[in-house]
Amino acid sequence: MGGTISVASQPGAGSTFTFSIRTVPGADKHPQLSTTGLTEHAGKRILIVDDNLTNRTILKTQLESWRLTPVLAASGVEALNLLAEDSRYDLVVTDMQMPFMDGIRLSRSIRDRHPQLPIILLSSVGDEYKKNHTDLFSAVMTKPIKQQAMYKHILSGLQNRRLAGQEGGVAQQLLSEEMAATFPLNILIAEDNEINQQVILHILNRLGYAPRS
Repeated sequence: MGGTISVASQPGAGSTFTFSIRTVPGADKHPQLSTTGLTEHAGKRILIVDDNLTNRTILKTQLESWRLTPVLAASGVEALNLLAEDSRYDLVVTDMQMPFMDGIRLSRSIRDRHPQLPIILLSSVGDEYKKNHTDLFSAVMTKPIKQQAMYKHILSGLQNRRLAGQEGGVAQQLLSEEMAATFPLNILIAEDNEINQQVILHILNRLGYAPRS
């Protein structure tokens, strides 16, 4: 290859091997990742949970390049404290293998308190966690993380989060006492299960109705 190779060795100290070759600049054949889809999500807050500082820094840099706002936590406990102080997060990215509280335990705690918050798990094991815990994660990614895959899963999680918020907003608007004033009705509840009666009664009361059972 038009180069050289050499070795320098000193007894008791070690050896140094060196080589040189002639090369030319390579052409970048990897297409640039389009971030058009994330443009509308600029500023969204992403909670990154990883006990490894290097991993946190890499993820932080990547998310900032997509104009997202990363918030870093070095442990599951710290992540839960951050969520308790301010729950306005749009997505969580957590590592699986962490001391004291792993990604599964952390995600269960988050899901109990914030059922609509998407969670992406980073694992060195593989996709088994996704199969065994379909209720916990919007995605499970195997390390090393590929930029294109991370982009796709974050975009999907943020879009689903927004749709869930829109549906919740519509439901809250529908449950208004103005409904009874606009559409006055006499309602009879015919249900032999007492729990179901209470559920129906509660919903109709929120709509402004006073049904009989």
